[in-house]
Amino acid sequence: MPDYASRFGLHGKRALITGASKGIAAEIAAVLAGADVAIVGRDVAGLCLEIAPTVVLTDMGKQTWGDEAKAAPVKARIPLHRFGEPIEIADLALYLASPASDFICGQVMLIDGGYSAV
Repeated sequence: MPDYASRFGLHGKRALITGASKGIAAEIAAVLAGADVAIVGRDVAGLCLEIAPTVVLTDMGKQTWGDEAKAAPVKARIPLHRFGEPIEIADLALYLASPASDFICGQVMLIDGGYSAV
């Protein structure tokens, strides 16, 4: 597994992760182990960034949506015709926790394969 914490210079930074399932948050925390990660629900200062994914293929997502007959109608409504992968959510969280996103605040980051755009 790549060392994303080092890649994004996140040592000592705090990652605010909201709107993600506990499974995704746990996976992100595992990637960032040792990088001082805080998982929070709300930031009263208004600087909170929320990650709002569509279905993500964590173990729970695979269990719930693994039946292609059940998943196909939902995927058909997503422009990319697929569900998200945990690493895609982790990459967004790492970007939002990095200095590169310092000017982004108070936003809901939709990561849904284009579903919200149609």
